[in-house]
Amino acid sequence: MAERISLLRVFVGLLTFGLHLHTAGAQPDDVSLRELPPLNFELVSQSYRVDPYISAAVKLQAMGKNKAVRILRVAASDPEQSENSVFVLCRMLFVSKNERIFRAPMIGTPELLGGTRHGDWPNSPIDIVDGIPVVIVRGYTLFGCAESPDAYLEYCLDECEWSRFEFRARSPAVKSKALQTLLASPKWKLALDDTEKQYLSSQFSQDD
Repeated sequence: MAERISLLRVFVGLLTFGLHLHTAGAQPDDVSLRELPPLNFELVSQSYRVDPYISAAVKLQAMGKNKAVRILRVAASDPEQSENSVFVLCRMLFVSKNERIFRAPMIGTPELLGGTRHGDWPNSPIDIVDGIPVVIVRGYTLFGCAESPDAYLEYCLDECEWSRFEFRARSPAVKSKALQTLLASPKWKLALDDTEKQYLSSQFSQDD
């Protein structure tokens, strides 16, 4: 009887240890970066939305930098993951360190809205308005090879620091105000046309 109890304890111990290893190596069920809408510059109706990115940032920040970076590394090397989503999250979750320049991902020359230039948007391809990440790029012109998302993530880890700004879900009223703030921004060199206004406002809409 004593031998059976001892074997049972060993079995339970091994089972518990195995479950611990499986849990430690698994991605949390509530963090699915694959489901983030990509920066689809051609089909606005099937493209970027602010809410999923805010939600992802909230979850990543809640788990702490080390765990969040592990999730980002998996996403950055995942061929089924939109590389643009990793670039956006990096721009949301990292900030410049020691007043160094926090450069944009090297994925081409951006096509910016309202006659603006790259220097007008230090956080390109997004601008964070009242805690809301809005894409201000309509596309890129690239000659050569684009920087990979995993290379850009490593750059952020080496040259930048984890942001202390905490993202949180925003109410419809706050989002509406942020959109109006952005549309009235003095950064625009040319008046936004209807297509550009629709491009910005569509990012605040709920998914169907």
